[in-house]
Amino acid sequence: MAVSPYVNRAELWLANASFRPSFRLPEHFHPSIFLKWFPGHMAKGFRKMQLKLPKCDCVVEIQIPFTGRNPKFQNNLSSRPHVLVLNKMDLIGMAKQREILRQLESEGTRAVLTDSKSQYHYSIKRVVPAILEAVKDAEYEGTYIRSNPDKPYNILTCGLPNTGKSSLINALRRKYLRKGKATRVGAVPGITRSMQEKIKVCDEPVTYMIDTPGVVAPYIPTAEIGMKLALIGCFKDHIVGEELIADYLLYVESFGLMNPSDNVNFVMRQWAKKLNATISGGVPDYRRAHVDFLKRFRTGMLGHILLDRQLLREKQKNFLPTSFGQ
Repeated sequence: MAVSPYVNRAELWLANASFRPSFRLPEHFHPSIFLKWFPGHMAKGFRKMQLKLPKCDCVVEIQIPFTGRNPKFQNNLSSRPHVLVLNKMDLIGMAKQREILRQLESEGTRAVLTDSKSQYHYSIKRVVPAILEAVKDAEYEGTYIRSNPDKPYNILTCGLPNTGKSSLINALRRKYLRKGKATRVGAVPGITRSMQEKIKVCDEPVTYMIDTPGVVAPYIPTAEIGMKLALIGCFKDHIVGEELIADYLLYVESFGLMNPSDNVNFVMRQWAKKLNATISGGVPDYRRAHVDFLKRFRTGMLGHILLDRQLLREKQKNFLPTSFGQ
């Protein structure tokens, strides 16, 4: 018997009766699943990064604003100037972009917002100047001195899986060299699984970048941080489950639905109806609805969404007393 796509008043009332105050993982899901993806591959990649570091002039970390940053990048690669590149800026609004930059600046972090997926996006031209400025400031402060000022700049990239490290390298090559892709990219994590050779990204000054595999933090403290990482694609979707990731996205944002609800089954039923997605017997194809829902979020089709909205508020609140007291 086919499932009716229509919603009666009682079902609508039940779906909208209450919103969850917090997100909880199902009982059958163990958070350790977040730590079991590519453990050996990531550990090997990080060891090679440390070996490459002495020959590099700067570390560029491609990341999301706050949640899930791997402390190893800051602690173990701190002997070189550091630039934080926040990729996929098109997924959040301009006002939030300014708030994030102000907050990171207040914490002493040199940050650049980019959108490396767009052809010749204006934000790409900010990356190389930020790198040069970081190296220049380090030399002025005496924390790092280049052995030969005339040699090319060597830049080590690092970051979480699927945050756009390879896309950034290709975008810089398009911008400065008018050349095509030098490294493979994809919409799933794990495309880059080994350290790459130096890739030229700029002629003036001559600058090379080293593409590296994404490395997740060795310890993910909360389920919510793990779900945020899953939502931005740091883990392959089937590892966590498309339904669970879609459920978390729905918990985070109501998307201005006519009848807002954080009941994933109710919303995905309507989503499948919108897609005209059914399986045998006229039953809604929930998996197709989950996949389409996540794809639209990751490509910006669901609007501007900042996953770290609450964390940003907390950081701003904690910083205000200090700033007022100075």
